[in-house]
Formats: sequence, C-alpha cells, structure tokens
Amino acid sequence: MIRDLTIQGYRCFKGFHVDGLARVNLIVGQNNSGKTSLLEAIYLLARQGIPQTLIEVLFKRGEIIQQNGGGEKRTFYRSNYQPQHIYHGYEPKVGQSIKVLSNKEDTLGLDIALSLSRRIDVQTFKDLPAFSIKYLSGESFVITVDEMGDMQVIPANEPSYSFTPPKYNHHYITTSRVNLLELGDLWSEITLTTKEEAVIQSLQILDQNVERLAFSTKRDAVTTGVLLKLKSRHEPVSLSSMGDGMRRILTLAISAVTSENGVLLVDEVDTGLYYNTQFDMWRLLIETAQRLNVQIFATTHSLDCVRAFQEALSQSSDPSSGLLFRLSLRDKTEIHPVLYNADDLAIAIHEDIEVR
Repeated sequence: MIRDLTIQGYRCFKGFHVDGLARVNLIVGQNNSGKTSLLEAIYLLARQGIPQTLIEVLFKRGEIIQQNGGGEKRTFYRSNYQPQHIYHGYEPKVGQSIKVLSNKEDTLGLDIALSLSRRIDVQTFKDLPAFSIKYLSGESFVITVDEMGDMQVIPANEPSYSFTPPKYNHHYITTSRVNLLELGDLWSEITLTTKEEAVIQSLQILDQNVERLAFSTKRDAVTTGVLLKLKSRHEPVSLSSMGDGMRRILTLAISAVTSENGVLLVDEVDTGLYYNTQFDMWRLLIETAQRLNVQIFATTHSLDCVRAFQEALSQSSDPSSGLLFRLSLRDKTEIHPVLYNADDLAIAIHEDIEVR
C-alpha cells in the first residue's frame, strides 16, 4: 500500500508531499487544483516497471489521439502532444526530471527525464523528443515518438531485448466512457467466481431486479455488448438502455474486484450516480477495499459525495481505513494537502464546515 507520496515537477506540482495515506482516499479541491494530475502521478508510481503507462496517461488526457493515417489500413497513434505539458512551468530543458516516489518504500519511485531521440522529424528536421524513464527498482527505458506518430519503448540496459510489461492489478477510471471490450476482458477473469456475485450485487444498488450479466461475444459490440437479465423480463435487456449510472457502477464494481492487492483510481467517482445511491456505492468500495486489499484514490466536487463517504465510513468495520484530503493552494503557487480522518470529517459534516 502507498503510505506516502512525493511529486516533483509533474504538471502543476512543483513540489508536493502527503503522508499518512489510507486504504480509501477521497480527494477534493477547486478546479485546476491538481486532482486529476495527482491520480496520474499515483498511477505512474503504482504501475512500476510499465513505461507504457505514461502513454496511457497521455491518451486518457486526449493529448495523444488515435486515427488512421497514410492511406494505409491500419491504426496508429498520431501525436498531438507537446512534451512540455507534463512538466511544471511548461518550459523543460533537456535532462530535466520529474520525480514521483514513496519515501517509505525503498524501490517505489520513478524519474522521467526529457531527452532527444536520434530520429529527425521529416517535416521540421528537428530532433524528436523522447522520455527516459528510470525506476528505483532498477529498470530503465526510453520512449520515442517518430514522425509517423508511432511509439517505441526500448529497454535502456538491453536494447535488443523484447520487452513484455508485467501484469498488475491497477486500474485508472476517468470520466470518459470505458470501452466495454476492455471491461469484458476483466469480466472474463472473474466469471463464475464470488467476485462475479459482488458485481451483480453492485448493479442491484440501482435496480434490484438485476439477476445476471453477460458480455456479448461480438467483438465489435462496443456500446451494446453487455446484456442484463432482470427478474421481471424473460428476454435480456441491453446495458445501454439502463442509463449512464448503471454503466458507471458496473465499471466501478468490475474494476474494484479485479484490483485485488492493487490500486484503483477513479476521477469524479460520483459521475452519473444520483445522490441517494452514493452511500451504497461507497459502502461497496470500502468493503471491497478491505476484503481484497485494494487501495483506492478517488476525486469529487460533490458535497453529496463527501457526505455519503463520511456516512459509509462511520458504518464501516474500520473507519480509520478512510481519509479525505483537500488540495489547497498556498500563496497561489504551491499545492499542499489538508487531511481529514474519519473523526475530523464527521465533525466537519456535523458542523457544516466546508471541506471541499
């Protein structure tokens, strides 16, 4: 479990440190206070040894778009990304590093340095940017983007080695819709297990008539590939007909139970969920985190979501497993955390103190 976090030079974080992180962490703060950037930094740290995580983070931000190009029948990554975007101040120099680490874990940390590849952009005739990623565990990689937008990940220590990234149970959910094909792959890992039963119970938060769930075998069925069996109907119904809330709770539940011994990160956790269902959502996430050794980091702007989190914590078997912290601007330049444990949060809610 990540117990502390230090970020230096990543996006809006010039220097940031938080200690005493809990099993379930709810992050609040004003717009542009760094909540999404914090989730990204934790994701980069948690997926230790997988350099492609940086590309995934950029893709989720929309900083790398996927499209067909060159008249060829293939799909590649065409980069509309400027490397300076992930560096604090937006004006990095070659060799400038971003550091994300946990001081309490000897090998949990990474260093991302801006470098130049040996390739030349055929349009601008300039050296193409590259990232050198070093992990405290010892691995080192170089990520390059060529003039066609194709990306390569090259182990720095063994350039001829064909790198296969390790598999980790860490998931990062953004506010965008999740590809149901990816969700189906996760579902296949838990089919016919007690984790499947937990997912069905989560769907019953929104509709108690849900009995069963199935993913379509049609690989092109991205939006209608999930079918639900309801008590009141003989024929299954499509998930897409049940509203965005049902899709969101399905994504949360599958991601949570497949994050056993890992980390789950959720941006705007209450997206698509009516306020009176959020207590049950938090109860589900807190119980899953405790049972399966999952560490959760989630963000919200909603006071209803904060209140539901506090209520679920108060009824939990271990209220100390939850923490709320606000990202606060100091002198309008540096971001620092203000922490509320379960007792502090209960007092703040009771006294109607603004914690967001």
